[in-house]
Amino acid sequence: MKYYTIKALLAVAALFTAVSCSQDNDMVTYPSRSDEAFFTNSSYSYMLTATGKEAYTITVSRATGAGEAVVPVKLSAAENGVAAKFSVPESIQFADGELTSDLVITFKRSDLETAKENKLTIALPETELPHASTCAVSITRDYDTWKVFANGTFTSNMFGGQWSQTLEQAVGNDGNGLPVYRFPDLYEVGYEIRFSVEEDGSILPAGEDQGDGSYSFTTGYVHPSYGMIYVDFIAMYCEFNPTEKYVDLGGYFYVGAGGFGTKMESFEWE
Repeated sequence: MKYYTIKALLAVAALFTAVSCSQDNDMVTYPSRSDEAFFTNSSYSYMLTATGKEAYTITVSRATGAGEAVVPVKLSAAENGVAAKFSVPESIQFADGELTSDLVITFKRSDLETAKENKLTIALPETELPHASTCAVSITRDYDTWKVFANGTFTSNMFGGQWSQTLEQAVGNDGNGLPVYRFPDLYEVGYEIRFSVEEDGSILPAGEDQGDGSYSFTTGYVHPSYGMIYVDFIAMYCEFNPTEKYVDLGGYFYVGAGGFGTKMESFEWE
């Protein structure tokens, strides 16, 4: 989204000293089979919006495209009653020459509680390949309606700039009865920052709980040298003040190889 500001800063900013590592090149290999399938990622997530499809597709890969193959699929969930709301085929098929096949998870919007995360596990037969034969899938029905709460200016100490930004509020509260807000398309189109607000103005970020008071989000911005940039917003460094008309978000920004440090981001409106 704000690529002009972000790229300008990161083109001149020093990131950190990357850590190099050595590899042991001694490997044990064996002929791969056509029915050995795997997931390229160990986790996936899908937010079902008001206009979103009642289906989520995951690409499954295999080691070799030689011949046709049928691979069994199993779906499970730790929470009682969750698995019954979702369906997957009993197996996926690979045609001769195909290295990938689509696995489609289907469900009905009306079966899903608003804002409740449904955690699933999808399993393929185990293989000797160095890839995931199981994956975690999170599917959440989003709020059907969002309204504009404020239009203002977002200031980023991470990316070194300011831009016009909208803050939206969900029509409906979270599971604890708290109002929910989001910055849509904050750092890149399609990537939002969402949070709930306590009565005292303290913020509970809606990212992945890291267990230390911080919550992880994907910014959507891909650094040209280091890849995707993530941020763990720290609840104690976040504040919502509707009287003074500002939101403060303190978070630790990082990539896979290391971090940029803790930065304060802020939003103000008239």
